Amino acid sequence: MTGKKILLLIVALFCPDLQANTTGSWQKESAGGLLSVGRQSMRGNVLEAPASVPLQASATRIYWQVALLSPPPAGLKIQLCYSGGCEKLYGLSGQFTPKSRWPADESYYFVYSVNAIGQLRPPLRVLRNSLTMNYKVN
Repeated sequence: MTGKKILLLIVALFCPDLQANTTGSWQKESAGGLLSVGRQSMRGNVLEAPASVPLQASATRIYWQVALLSPPPAGLKIQLCYSGGCEKLYGLSGQFTPKSRWPADESYYFVYSVNAIGQLRPPLRVLRNSLTMNYKVN
């Protein structure tokens, strides 16, 4: 190797700002659950990021979709959570850009609640939760 090639290799290895940003995405879904009483919450199954997601990856865009057995009850609240916090979701599907850093290599879960008193008729039956995360490694 010539001296110039060695110098370029050293610069590339030790100057990460000169390396290209890496982007990617992952998608997971899980079965939901049942909530039959108002003013209680139900935590969905954990959706784990694949092991291939780099540790330094940050979410750039998050998409979600929820499938229910019956129409959503009045007062339904849905949140997407991870160990660092939760984001309120509006509607049964949508997308958002995290306002702060959301690690793309985390485990995520949905939380459902209905602001109603007593039995829910019909009960809230979540058939499926789906999460797609776009990420970037700086």
